[in-house]
Amino acid sequence: MLSYVKLDSLRGNVDDSYIDTSNSPIQHIVSKNGNFGANNRRRFWGNNSFISQTLKSKRGMTLIEVVVAMLILSILIIGAHYHFVYGRGQIALRENYRAALQLAAQKLEELKADSYNDITVSKTQETLALGEYSCNRSTDVNDVSLYKKINVQIDWNQMGRDHNVSLDTFIAPKW
Repeated sequence: MLSYVKLDSLRGNVDDSYIDTSNSPIQHIVSKNGNFGANNRRRFWGNNSFISQTLKSKRGMTLIEVVVAMLILSILIIGAHYHFVYGRGQIALRENYRAALQLAAQKLEELKADSYNDITVSKTQETLALGEYSCNRSTDVNDVSLYKKINVQIDWNQMGRDHNVSLDTFIAPKW
């Protein structure tokens, strides 16, 4: 029977707790005292183990890594901030489009409520409030054979750009 001994890597001593007790050609090393857990732990967490080598290679981050990480994070934060500010501006713009459509439809309904003969061919313009902005509402009434064509247009400036909404309708005489 062959005997194997293991060199204790922590203390540099011979560890005779491992001996070969089999008679087979395949050699097995088993613990003499039956304490498998402590020896396995020592082999797993020992100085030359894979885990300890991996932990030693990760000592910390350099200043360059920290600066690059902060740069990437600041770019992401600025992009997200721009996205939310732009989104809020678009929401306000769509609210004003809805309010402008309502003002144009209101004018069309006022003209439809009048009798056909009371609607005069003309072009009028008035200034109204559109939320926190002022807008111009122009109404253009034209004769087209038997019908009267009405165009109502709302114009306003928001976010440095001109915006407008236009509605058209025809009114027929009642027979």
